[in-house]
Amino acid sequence: MEHFYNIYNASAGSGKTFNLVKEYLKILLTDEQVDSYKKILSITFTNKAVNEMKSRIIENLNQLTKINLKEKSSPLLDSIKKETGLTNQEIQLKSISILKSILINYASFNISTIDKFTQKIIRNFAYEIKIPVNYEVEIKTKDLLEESTAKLISKAGSDNRLTKALINFSFEKSANDKSWDIEYDLNNISKLLLNENHFEQISAIENKNLEDFEKLKKQIDDNKIKIESEIINEATNCLNFIYSKGLEDSDFLSQALPKHLKKVKSKNFNALYTNQLEANIQKGYLYKKTLSEDKKSILDSIKEELYIVFSSLKKKIFKFKFYENIQSNNRPLSILKHINSELEIIKKEKNIILISEFNKIVNNQIKNQPALFVYEKIGVKYKHFFIDEFQDTSKLQWTNLIPLIENSLSSENSSLSISGDIKQAIYRWRGGEPEQLLKLCNNNTEFLTKSKVINLETNYRSKNEIIKFNNSLFAHISQFVFTSEIHKDIYKNCQQDYNNNLGGYVGINILNDLDSIAEKENAYNLKIQKIVEASLKNGFELRDICILVRTNDQGVKISDFLNKKDIDIISSETLLISKSEEVEFIIAILKFCSQPNLVNSKLDIINYLHRTNNLKKSKHSFIKGLIKKNKKEFFKELHKLNLYFDYNILTKSSLYEAIEYIIYAFKLSKKSNNYIQFFLDFTFDYSNKNFANTQDFINHYESKKDTLSIVAPEESDAVKIMTIHKSKGLEFPIVIYAYADIDVYKEKDAKEWYPVSKDEFNGFNNLLLNFNKDFEFFGDIGNLIYKTHQMNLELDNINLLYVALTRAQNELHIICSNSCNKKGEENLKKYSGMFINYLKKNDLWNANIETFEFGQKIKKDISTKKLNTSIIDEFIINPKEVHDINIDAKSAKIWGTSLEEATNNGNLLHEIMSKIKSKQDLERVLKDFYENGTINTILKEKYRQLIIEILDHEKLSHYYNPDLKSYNEKDIILKNSDPIRADRIVFNSDKEICVIDYKTGKLKKEDYDQINSYELVLSNMGYTVKDKIIINTANRLEVIKF
Repeated sequence: MEHFYNIYNASAGSGKTFNLVKEYLKILLTDEQVDSYKKILSITFTNKAVNEMKSRIIENLNQLTKINLKEKSSPLLDSIKKETGLTNQEIQLKSISILKSILINYASFNISTIDKFTQKIIRNFAYEIKIPVNYEVEIKTKDLLEESTAKLISKAGSDNRLTKALINFSFEKSANDKSWDIEYDLNNISKLLLNENHFEQISAIENKNLEDFEKLKKQIDDNKIKIESEIINEATNCLNFIYSKGLEDSDFLSQALPKHLKKVKSKNFNALYTNQLEANIQKGYLYKKTLSEDKKSILDSIKEELYIVFSSLKKKIFKFKFYENIQSNNRPLSILKHINSELEIIKKEKNIILISEFNKIVNNQIKNQPALFVYEKIGVKYKHFFIDEFQDTSKLQWTNLIPLIENSLSSENSSLSISGDIKQAIYRWRGGEPEQLLKLCNNNTEFLTKSKVINLETNYRSKNEIIKFNNSLFAHISQFVFTSEIHKDIYKNCQQDYNNNLGGYVGINILNDLDSIAEKENAYNLKIQKIVEASLKNGFELRDICILVRTNDQGVKISDFLNKKDIDIISSETLLISKSEEVEFIIAILKFCSQPNLVNSKLDIINYLHRTNNLKKSKHSFIKGLIKKNKKEFFKELHKLNLYFDYNILTKSSLYEAIEYIIYAFKLSKKSNNYIQFFLDFTFDYSNKNFANTQDFINHYESKKDTLSIVAPEESDAVKIMTIHKSKGLEFPIVIYAYADIDVYKEKDAKEWYPVSKDEFNGFNNLLLNFNKDFEFFGDIGNLIYKTHQMNLELDNINLLYVALTRAQNELHIICSNSCNKKGEENLKKYSGMFINYLKKNDLWNANIETFEFGQKIKKDISTKKLNTSIIDEFIINPKEVHDINIDAKSAKIWGTSLEEATNNGNLLHEIMSKIKSKQDLERVLKDFYENGTINTILKEKYRQLIIEILDHEKLSHYYNPDLKSYNEKDIILKNSDPIRADRIVFNSDKEICVIDYKTGKLKKEDYDQINSYELVLSNMGYTVKDKIIINTANRLEVIKF
C-alpha cells in the first residue's frame, strides 16, 4: 500500500490544532513504547503556539486517563477510536502511562519553535562550527547593526581607503540634493546582512573589496557618459530630421513628440513615459485633424521612422536609468563588508550569535553531512515530524529540515504532518516562502513519499455572518486584484463551510471628507470610541475587543486617544517598560546618585515623589525645597516622607542588589508590578553578561527601552491594540480593523537583486537595485523581476487583509476612508477601494452612507462572560537589603518563618552577638554571616553600626574586654527543670559575674523577671551577680543596668 504524508490545508479557524493534536496522540497511543514522544519533533512558528500545542496534548491525555466507559465520548476520542481501532480501556491505560512518562521526562517532549530546534543543532555542532558552547542568543539585531555602523564611521581617518569611500559617499549624496549624513543609508543597507532573502547574493560579494567596487563605479560612470551622449545625439538628430521636413512643433498633436525630444535633449529623463505618447505614435496618431493635407502626408510617411527612434531612445534611457540605479547602491554596498567585519568583532566580544543567522549557520554545517550523523550529534533520531504554519517557513529552514525528514520517511513507521495556509503567509519580508507549500501540495518535491492534502473546510471560530461575508468578499476581489492565475484560484476556491454559530455582524465604515491627516486621525478615533462604547452597552467587556492596525504608529495614535477617554488599553506601546513611572524613577535615582549635577534626573525624582505621596504642599513648593540641595541633604530631606535611602549602599552593592534596594527603600513594591519584575529580569540578564557598571547599564537601558515590553496580563480587562502581524493565530470576540486603506503596491525602500554578466560588470554576477516602476523596462530580466515582485505584493497584502478579517468571533468592524476620485471611481489598488467595489457589486453603495452592515449585533450571552481572576496584589520581592536569604538548616534556625518576623524578634542580633566575645571578633563574625548568605551588604552595615555602638558604650565596653572570661548563649543545666540560657555572662572574678540580656522590642515585666531568674539560679550556684544589664535595640540603643 502506498504511503502518504499529510498536508493540512488549514484556513483560518478551521481546527488545525485539533487535527495536529489528534495525529500526535494517535502516534503515542499506537506505539508499543510509552516514550515514543521522544522520537517526535513538532515545530511551529511562535512560543505561544508551542505552549498551546503542549497544553492541548497534556490536557487531552489527562482527559483520556479519566474516560468513563459508560459515558458519551468526546469528538477527539471518537476520532482516535475510529482511526486506530483502540478501545476506551486500551486508550485509558496507555494514556496513564504516557502522561506519567512525559511529566517525568518533560525535556524530551520535543515541541519547539524552529529557531529553538535550529539552536539545538548549532550547540551540538559548536566544535565543528568553531563557536564557544556558552554563546548567547541575541534576538534584537537592530541595535547591533547600528553599533557596527557607528564603530565603522568612527574609524574614518584611521583607514585611508575606507575614509575615502565614506567621504565619496557623503559627497555623492550631497550632489544628488540629499543629506550628506551617510549613517541612515548605512544602517539601512546593513539590514541585508541579516535578511535571509539576501544571504545568497551577499555571500557572492564577500570576496569583493573597495577597489572592486570602485572599478565597477568607474565602469558604470563610463557607460553612463557614453549612453547619455548617444541619447542626446539621437534626440537632437530626430528633432533636426523633423524640422528638415518642414514641420513645426505645432504640427504635432499637443506638440507632444517635439516636447518629449526636447526634454530628452536637455537630459531630463524623468516622467517621460507616463502619458499616451507611445501608444499614439504606435497607432499613427501624430497630428490634429485640422492639419494641412501636405503635412499630414509628410508625417504619415515618416511615422515608422519616428516610432523606431522613439523606441530606441526609450531603450537607451532605461539603460541609463539602470546604470543610475546601480550607482545609488554601489557605494553603501561596497562598505557593507566592513560593517559586517565590525559586527563580527562585536559578536565575538559579547559572545553572541544572532538568531537571524541560525538558518545560515546550520545550512553551511549540515548540507554536506549525512542525516544519521546529524541525528547522532543531537542525540536522537526522530521518526515523526509535525510542522505547523508551514507557509511562513523560510527556504533555508525547509532546506535544513529536508535531509532529516527524508531519512526518516525512508524507514518504516515514520510520518510527516504539515499544516499551513498560503492565505495566511505574511512573513515574506523575513524569509517566509509560501510557494513551498504549493509545491508540496502539488507533489513538486524531492520526497519519494507523496503528499495527501486534507482540506479543513469548516470555520469553527467565527459566527456564520462573518464567514459568509469573508467568503463573498475574497471571491469577489480575487477576480481583479491578482495578476497571477494561481493566486486568483487560491482565493476563488477558499470558501469555508459554516458551523453551528448562527448570527454575527460585519460593519464596513467608510469615512468621508477627510482632507487632512489630523481630520483623518480624529475621525478614526471617534469611530473606534463609538464602537467600543456600543460593545460595552451590549454586555461585552473591554477584554473582548481587539483593535488591529498595520503599523505601530497607528496603534500609538489610537492608544493615546483612548487613554484620554479613560478607556483602558493594552498595546505594544503601553507594554513598554519605559512607560512605567516606577522604572523611570529607578533610572532617575541611578542617574542622580552617579551624577548628582543632573538637574533633570533630580526633577524626575521630585515630580514622582510629589505625585505618589499625596502631599498637601504644592508641587512648586516641593520642588523649590529640594532642587538646590546636594545629594546628602536631598535624601535626608526625604526622611520627612518616611523614606530612608542611603545612597552609599549603591556603591557597595551589585547592580541588581542596588536596584532591589531602591525598590525597597522607596516602597515601589507595595503592589504587583509586572514592569518592575521585567526590569529586574532585564537587570539580572545584563549583569550576567556584562561587568555591571552603572553608567554603562543606564546607557544600555536607554538604547533598549523602546523595544522592552512586558507580556500582557491575561486577566487585564482592557482593549487590546496590536498589529495584524502580531494578531496572527489569535481570535477575539470583537475585532475593529482601523486604517483599512493599505495600497497593495506601496512599499518603502524595496530592493531587488539583478543578475548580470561577470564579464560586463567587473566580476559581479548580481547587483542591488532600488525597486521602482522603471524596473519593468530593464530588459526581459527586469520585466520578469518586476512582474514577480508585483505578484508577491498582491498576494502578501491580500493575505494581510485575510488575516485581519478572520480574527473575529462575534463582530467585525472595518474602518477605512473613501478612496473614490471626483468621478466616483474607486481606487482598486487600496483596500478601501476594494470594499467600495464589493458594495457596488452587491448594489449597496451609497456615497452618503457611512456604515454598511451585514448581519446583526446581539447582546453578549452572560453565561460566556469570563469570571474575574483572583489577582495577587502584593508584589513579592526579595531585596537583599532585607531578606534575600539562602535558606538552609542553619538559616532556618536563625530566621524561623520569615526574615521580617526574625528581625522583629531579635533572632539575628542574638545569633550574631552569640559569636562575639570582644570587638576583635566583629569583622570576622560579620564576614562569616555575609559569606554564608545569612546577611547581605546592607544588613552587614546595619549590624556593624549597631554592634559597634554596643561595644563602645560607656556602660558596656568593660564587659566586652577580651581579657575577661565570658560565655555567650550557654545552657545552665538544672536538676529538676529545663535548662536556662543567658545571652551573655561575664566573670569579673572567680565568683563575681555580670548577666547581660538582649532585647529588641518594648520591654515588659517578664523581661525583668527573666534576668532576675538568672540571678537566682546563679546565686544558688555560689556566684555573686554584681550587675544585671538589659540591652534594648527596639528604637534606639537603651542600656538598663540594675
